[in-house]
Amino acid sequence: MKKILLLFVILSAVACKKEPEVYNNTHGVFVENDQPWSLFYGKDLVVDGEPLPNMVEWQLVGGVMYMENIETGYKIKHDHFGPTRTKSSLRYSGAELEIEELELGVTTWQFKVNTMYDYEFILDKDSLNPYGYQESESFRSIIEHPQALTYGDQQIGGSARPFIAYTEDYDAGLLNIRIQEAYEGIDGYNWNYFSVLNFKLID
Repeated sequence: MKKILLLFVILSAVACKKEPEVYNNTHGVFVENDQPWSLFYGKDLVVDGEPLPNMVEWQLVGGVMYMENIETGYKIKHDHFGPTRTKSSLRYSGAELEIEELELGVTTWQFKVNTMYDYEFILDKDSLNPYGYQESESFRSIIEHPQALTYGDQQIGGSARPFIAYTEDYDAGLLNIRIQEAYEGIDGYNWNYFSVLNFKLID
C-alpha cells in the first residue's frame, strides 16, 4: 500500500507542470536605463531643446499564445510560428481584423508621437491608414484613429487593443508585447488566452 501511495505522489508531482512564467509576469511600466519609453520609440532626438522621439519600426520575430481552460484550470502555450509555419493570428479561431494577422519577419509595428493627432500606430508600414494610439504611465492601447469616427473607416470595429510592453534585453533592441486577452469557446470548453509577441528594432 505504501508503494502505491508513493507512486501516486511521484506521478502527481510529474503531472503538475510549472506554469508558464508569463502568467506571473509583473512587467507593467516600460522603463529602462532611466529613460522611460526611449527604446519604445527609438533614440531620443533634441529639437529646440526638447526631446523628440525618433520614430522607429519593430519587426515581428516570434510569439506565443498562452491559454487557460477556465473550467479545469489547465494551462498551455502554443508557439505562433514554427519551422514550416510563418503566419498566425492573435485570435485562436483565425483573424477577423487586419491587426490580428501575424506574419513572421513581415509584420511591423510603429508607434508615432507628435503627429497632427498626437499619437498614431502604423501597421505594416501603411501610413495612409493609421490607427490611433493612447498611452499613460500605467497603460497603452491601440484604438481607432480619430478620423475613423468621422469617416466611418473603422479598422478594429470601434474597440481597442490594450497591451503591456516590456524588454528583457535593452541593448539588443528586443521588445515584448502582451496583447489581446480574449475569451473563446473551444471544443466545448471556455478558454481565456492572450499572446506575447516578440519584436526586434529595425536598424
